[in-house]
Amino acid sequence: MAYRQFTIKKIVDEFKLDIEYKNIFDKVRKLNISDWLNQTLEYGLNMPLVSEKARSEFIIAPILIEFQNINIDKISIFSGKNFIADKSKKLNGECDFILSLSNIKSEIIAPIFTIVEAKQEKIDIWIGQCIAQMIGAKIFNEKSNFNIANIYGCVTTGEDWLFLKLNAKSNKITINNKKYYIDDVESILGIFQSIINKGS
Repeated sequence: MAYRQFTIKKIVDEFKLDIEYKNIFDKVRKLNISDWLNQTLEYGLNMPLVSEKARSEFIIAPILIEFQNINIDKISIFSGKNFIADKSKKLNGECDFILSLSNIKSEIIAPIFTIVEAKQEKIDIWIGQCIAQMIGAKIFNEKSNFNIANIYGCVTTGEDWLFLKLNAKSNKITINNKKYYIDDVESILGIFQSIINKGS
């Protein structure tokens, strides 16, 4: 539960972060989606999306499965994994989704992207938790001697997607100044792909 304790103010104060708002992804190359994902999302969006669990299963997970299949030998995606970066700094707890820059699926090796599901469809409230998990990923990578320049994050309701970036050297958090929406899932997948391409 420790990651969930962090508001934006608390994480910024404790870790001396700089925050800026600007467009992280100037040019997004959209990815074509499969017929499977198109049909799955069509069905999913017609389901009663009354809970975080429903949004995770019917919208978010299919998008991530599609992305995993596109990058089958490059990444691993973990759901509901307990991710301990530094208990003394309260950087521990369960993460909704973590994307690792490794095809090893038994454990998290090189976390590069963390996704937080927004509860009650309120994205802004959960930005602090997302940043805390990004800081956790940075510390984890440093301890493991992985030189990953940027850690990315996202807060999503399944329908709305807000992306963030942490510069590992400067400790600057950039919050994208626009949101992406499920009717443009091709751009969402394109953003995921650009992150992987930069990290690999």
